[in-house]
Amino acid sequence: MARSLQTAEMLLRDLEDRKDRPQAPLNRQTDPRVRAEDLPEVARQLEACGPRAVLQMDEVTLVDVDVVRFLNRCETQGVRLVNCSPYILEWMNRE
Repeated sequence: MARSLQTAEMLLRDLEDRKDRPQAPLNRQTDPRVRAEDLPEVARQLEACGPRAVLQMDEVTLVDVDVVRFLNRCETQGVRLVNCSPYILEWMNRE
């Protein structure tokens, strides 16, 4: 659960919050992999962020097919993916 929470915190940003104050730097020692086991926590935090949530993807380098499908659902629901790896975007388009 701790790894999932760390992954969720690494990915999530709230645009409304960014207008008022810059985001604090993230812990750059996080694991660049996002796995299916991380998704419930990411989804929970996305829901808490509301409709203007952003998934910051610049540190994500490895995903599995469940994550790709989750990211597609997120985009469909209006979540923005920022700095997503080209290989992940291509995989999303193929799914």
